[in-house]
Amino acid sequence: MNDVLTIESNTQISGKLEIYDSWGSRIYYNNEYKNTWPEKIIYSGVYYYRFKLSSCKSSNGWVQVLTE
Repeated sequence: MNDVLTIESNTQISGKLEIYDSWGSRIYYNNEYKNTWPEKIIYSGVYYYRFKLSSCKSSNGWVQVLTE
């Protein structure tokens, strides 16, 4: 089980991460993401992310959170 959303790379990366809930509300934003989301307790559900590298490349997707 993972405790944080980890973005892995073979090289040092820096980027902006935005997380949205299923209602489309932005619940997290960090200009220099360091694998720290979530920083507080969140509910089970599907969350959508947008990760943008400083090189202007971006990645979008979703992550499912399961809590006990």
